[in-house]
Amino acid sequence: MSFPGGTSIGPCGAFAPPALFTGTVNIPRGLHKSLKHVLHSTLIGIMCILIGCDGSTFTSPTPPPAPPPEAISPPPRVDAPFSWDTYQGFTAFALGHPEQTEDDIERLYAEARAFGWNTARICAETEFWEGDANYPKKPRDLERLEWILDSVARIPGAQVLLIANCTLKGPAPTARQIEWARQVGLVASGFQNVAIEVVNEFDNCTGRGWGPHCPGKQDLRAMIEASRQVGVHYVTSDDSLCHGPDNSKTYAFRLANIGASPADFHPCRTRSREPWDPDVRFLRRVAQFNGLFVLSETVAWMDYSGECGGLRTCDANRINRMIAACATVPECRFTYHSEALLAGESPTWWPQAQ
Repeated sequence: MSFPGGTSIGPCGAFAPPALFTGTVNIPRGLHKSLKHVLHSTLIGIMCILIGCDGSTFTSPTPPPAPPPEAISPPPRVDAPFSWDTYQGFTAFALGHPEQTEDDIERLYAEARAFGWNTARICAETEFWEGDANYPKKPRDLERLEWILDSVARIPGAQVLLIANCTLKGPAPTARQIEWARQVGLVASGFQNVAIEVVNEFDNCTGRGWGPHCPGKQDLRAMIEASRQVGVHYVTSDDSLCHGPDNSKTYAFRLANIGASPADFHPCRTRSREPWDPDVRFLRRVAQFNGLFVLSETVAWMDYSGECGGLRTCDANRINRMIAACATVPECRFTYHSEALLAGESPTWWPQAQ
């Protein structure tokens, strides 16, 4: 319905205002009723808008639900190719065991890096770990292992020296050890910042009664080849390094002929039952035979046992002297070792890396 001046009333009393104009309008008396009707219809239209034309109560539209909070994305992976040039190692065998979280991994690396250490020597498993209750067991769990490596890969500058078969004290047949080394290598190949040691102290297995399935050199060769075939660049395994008269046996890395690289040693801690560490002269001879080499385990700092002899020491100066001796030889790489670090926990003392 239209009215003078362009006013109209549509369905449900909808009211459209007249176009704006200026001037004087003389309204004849006969239009008073019409205008009155217009005002009445306008009020009805407004009421229709407020309460609805069908008499139902007006309900305001329900606002859309609030968007869910954005998930906190983990920091991006920043793993860079593993570098022996920047290696400053520390033991962390049980790091990432089932009772630990990503925060525990980040915290230990943060402490270590504050003193210059950037590469954790981590066990892929400690399935058959025996003895000290402070040493937690890590099962052979590839998903858990991938989570550990992924957590480290998000820490700038962090590296991993990963031991596939960390504990030989158990019933795992050699074939299983070889297959496990291959599977560990497959997981590790997805991370640039990981190097592998296929076994920890294979040469002590028989002498310490760890059997019954102690691997030999050819078993280590199979593990090394399996790891390399799945894409791991640096694959090695440790050898003993003790003072002796036979130069070739004393200084040469006995696993070089089965493809292990670089040379990897655990120095003896005693000589004639007295504390012994390789000095600068000794380490230079090691470099002459092998070029680049890593001391992947050294005398352990005593954190809680109270034992200060044999494999352990309470003498911080002894550890600092050995760090300095290794730093003097350009081919030498050092790994800090302690009782608490074996359990993946913070040590009571951190030396400064050199």
